[in-house]
Amino acid sequence: MGGVSSSRLARLVKERGLATLPTQAELRQLKAAGAKPELLQILSSGNLQSAKIGPPIPENLLQAAVETEQERLHDAELHLHDTVSAD
Repeated sequence: MGGVSSSRLARLVKERGLATLPTQAELRQLKAAGAKPELLQILSSGNLQSAKIGPPIPENLLQAAVETEQERLHDAELHLHDTVSAD
């Protein structure tokens, strides 16, 4: 996922927690983007260091993750630009 393995992401989430917990829809989108079962299980189990369920992950960012997994890097770059510009 974005050049970082799911196992590394899972380890980081386990160590550091999350700022917000992902919704079920976001977990499905992460799975579609290539997240492995280990990462999805940790994300869905929550973490004592994690905060509450917060605002949704921006749609353009999720789309960029899917496009990166599909090696459609130009499209991903455009979605990332849109995400950054929206802030």
